[in-house]
Amino acid sequence: MGKYLAMIRMRFLMMLAYRTDYYTGILIYSINIGAYYFLWNAIYGEKAPSKDFQVCR
Repeated sequence: MGKYLAMIRMRFLMMLAYRTDYYTGILIYSINIGAYYFLWNAIYGEKAPSKDFQVCR
């Protein structure tokens, strides 16, 4: 019975590690998107579009 409990425990720890890696990846990806947004907003946020540029609506 001890062998089975050890296998179940190891499987649970592996599953937990992969879940943590998944959620950490989502968090880091979201931080990167936010950083790029604020970076480009700081660079181009105050500038008016050039006179040759038209926004299609």
